[in-house]
Amino acid sequence: MIDHYQSGWLFYTYVKIELSCQTYYFSRLFMNLRFWSWLWVFAVLLSHLPTVNAQITITSAPSTACLFSPISIAYNSVQAGTLYVYLYNSGTADYGSPKQMQTISTGSSLTVTIPGSQIAGQSIIRLTNSTTGHTVTAPIIINAIPVPPIIANVFAYCQGTVASPLVAIASNGGTLNWYGTSAVGGESSSVSPTPQTSIAGSTTYYVSQIANGCESPKASISVVVRPTPSSPLTSSVTYCQGNPANTLTATGSNLVWYTSPIGGTGSSAAITPRTNTAGIYSYYVSQSINGCESPRAAANVTIHPIPSLTITPSDPIVTPTQTSLTLSAIASTSALTWSTTETVSSIMVSTAGPYSVTALSNNGCRAEASTYVTQLAPGEIYTTKTGDWSEPSVWSSNQIPGNTDPVRIRHSINLPTGFQGHTGLLTYAVGGQLIMQTSSGLKMGL
Repeated sequence: MIDHYQSGWLFYTYVKIELSCQTYYFSRLFMNLRFWSWLWVFAVLLSHLPTVNAQITITSAPSTACLFSPISIAYNSVQAGTLYVYLYNSGTADYGSPKQMQTISTGSSLTVTIPGSQIAGQSIIRLTNSTTGHTVTAPIIINAIPVPPIIANVFAYCQGTVASPLVAIASNGGTLNWYGTSAVGGESSSVSPTPQTSIAGSTTYYVSQIANGCESPKASISVVVRPTPSSPLTSSVTYCQGNPANTLTATGSNLVWYTSPIGGTGSSAAITPRTNTAGIYSYYVSQSINGCESPRAAANVTIHPIPSLTITPSDPIVTPTQTSLTLSAIASTSALTWSTTETVSSIMVSTAGPYSVTALSNNGCRAEASTYVTQLAPGEIYTTKTGDWSEPSVWSSNQIPGNTDPVRIRHSINLPTGFQGHTGLLTYAVGGQLIMQTSSGLKMGL
């Protein structure tokens, strides 16, 4: 601004100049030589102008950044003022709204967070000193946050079984970061954790992936350890030797039967124990709930021996000269009962026919023996053992019967090929039979 005052041939000039926010004042008493006076004013003005330098510069800024992440920008400003930070995509003239505003001094740094609304790709950082109007820019590549890794498997184990390392699927080019059971924060590892299965329950593990230097949100992996079921309920059973047995039973779900306490191949079909040999035998059964098998429970089977029992004589015969015969029971127990209802070890019989005796052990197991008492007619010859008709030792008379001898067959007797036997009256006792071979024959009373 220039003001002047004139009086006669003299005038007074007042000059005020504002430049780059600095004010300069000049005054001069001019004579009427105006041209030279103005030249002198501008010469003085030029001598007072400041040296022109860049007002703001970026000294350090990242070349890449992730959405939602903070970035630090170092700058140098010649003059203090209010600083606006802009972030916009390369190629657009729209600077948008400032992402941050702060009062700055002549040199400092700032931190600004990349907003999630920013479009990933080539972008530009722009700093503007609103006080001086100076602006500076720097390029930056904004990378998107990758999606969490894919959890493709369901991880469930039975308590105490061997687990495998957890598995997640990263995007193409991504790498996994495992955080164990830390949902927030925690130290990451590239090694997949292996779940512990010693304690039943549910545990959540976390994993993220890193792509283009940006980390995804964490994905959760739930690992379920199912409890080991209790053993099924069983009961012991008892049988007498040789008696038929029922299939074993137990109370539980999805039963599996074994013949050994560990190992072996199980079967869903219940076991029917054998009773041919006395002793104590153990069979085993487990149950499965939710696919997990319980410890095996023993089902004990006791096979009691039956009493030993025989009748003597083994081939009782009442001859024509006898009036009675003694039958004796030889047993491992004294609890005996004859078919005659007698409960003694020996009985007297005088009548031909079948006789039997039952022995009962302390375990309730019984044995039975039977015999047949033969009553011989006068002069009757009978067999004493199994054999050929032609053998004298087969007959009670120790000679081969003749055509008038009454014969009682009490055993299996063979008529050899081409042999012709002779007999008078022929009688069959219990268990007796006659086997005739080719061209053999038996003549009776001839």
